[in-house]
Amino acid sequence: MGAYVPAFIYIHFRYARHNFKLWVALFIAPFLVTKLILLRLFEMLPDLGNVVWHMDLLAILTISVFFYLAERFDGFRKIYVWAVPLTVFFGLLYWAGGQGSQETTGFVIKFALIAYLSFRVGKFTTTDGYVELDDGADEDYHDGKAFFEDADYAQAIPCLEKSAQRGHFKSHYLIGQAYEKGHYYKQDRAKAVAHYYKASRKGYGKASQRYQDLLLSLTPEEKSVLEREIREMILAK
Repeated sequence: MGAYVPAFIYIHFRYARHNFKLWVALFIAPFLVTKLILLRLFEMLPDLGNVVWHMDLLAILTISVFFYLAERFDGFRKIYVWAVPLTVFFGLLYWAGGQGSQETTGFVIKFALIAYLSFRVGKFTTTDGYVELDDGADEDYHDGKAFFEDADYAQAIPCLEKSAQRGHFKSHYLIGQAYEKGHYYKQDRAKAVAHYYKASRKGYGKASQRYQDLLLSLTPEEKSVLEREIREMILAK
């Protein structure tokens, strides 16, 4: 399906299909804020109504970039999952301030409800949301990782190979471990480094470190095999 759907749409489909409630939590709040910012930027246009749908697409694209960065960089992932509840809190507080009476008791009740809702959203996004973004919402990877951790490599590797073919960087990392340790595959350090290299190219720090460490220990023959493996990976894109 990814071949027929623009990437900035498909990334949302992946997350919504895997865990719809979590996708809503990670997407809706930043989408509304992004759109509000865009509305403010374009409010001087003579015919704003004709570009509203363009702003929707631009907002979706912006959140897609956030998802992409959160998948690949742990620092940004932490910022993103914490930014969502803060966005909910301040956004609803801003909206509540413009709705109805400013009577103290009513505002305190609104504030308490908004704070509680934001807390619940934050608890959800900073735990389940972090894990989901860390795993890239790839169903085959989830299954493969579970089998891999149980040392059931006969079931793990086929799942990981499917997700690796779609470019899932953590699957490449686990396949690299399997080649390095001789799990399921015949032990092959050159192929292990090739998969670590593939994962490191997506910004995966653990793979980068393992790639650098293992590369230094390869023999000239293994380095020759590694060069061929990397060429084949590049051509297979």
